[in-house]
Amino acid sequence: MVVVIYRLWIQAGVIKKATITNAALVGPTGPTGPTGPTGPSGSNGSPGPTGPTGATGPTGPAGSYNQSLNTTDSPSFNVVYATVSGAHYEPSPVTGSGSTQYYVWRSSDNRLVTRSGTSLASHKENIQEFNDSLNLINQMQPKTFVFKDFWVDQEDPESIYNLQTQTNYGLIVDDIIPINPQLLYHRQNKDTGEWEPYMWKSEAIIALLVGSVNKLTEEVNSLKERIAVLEG
Repeated sequence: MVVVIYRLWIQAGVIKKATITNAALVGPTGPTGPTGPTGPSGSNGSPGPTGPTGATGPTGPAGSYNQSLNTTDSPSFNVVYATVSGAHYEPSPVTGSGSTQYYVWRSSDNRLVTRSGTSLASHKENIQEFNDSLNLINQMQPKTFVFKDFWVDQEDPESIYNLQTQTNYGLIVDDIIPINPQLLYHRQNKDTGEWEPYMWKSEAIIALLVGSVNKLTEEVNSLKERIAVLEG
């Protein structure tokens, strides 16, 4: 409300009129009331239908030779089916569980299989005596060596320690070739078709060592008999 108060007074012979506006005073703001409860959530909509399956992509390049083996054995031939992909040599020795060696080849129905080694006579033919073990063993010269970097996993400290830090003892394939190449494992070069040696047959060397011990035992016994005769 605007209150107009007229005051009349005489100042310097002039009648003056004053207007005074009197506004109402605003009181303090009251406190905010509490927030009301949240309303219930709406229900989720049902999922849309599954889209169609995309087309199969092209076949990738062949992987590397995988030496992992499964454990399904054939009771008659002790055949182990191997997980093998990509380029590989057939037959090839691969490492199985423990100290067992397996040999990979492609079967008649184009499966990649492995057969564990066996010494049963029923699995062998053309078995003959061999009496030249000592001669072959005497031609072999054990060597000490360490492996080159490319043959050692440089990110594996255990591999580095065992193959490069420590001295290794063994035979060299190149030394055995002129003695008897049949004491070596070979694999076929896919480019040239040549059979190339790459590792000595540990079971063959063991057999030669056994034969050499037998031969030396015979000679020692013979010498003992001669000495006994001479001393008598």
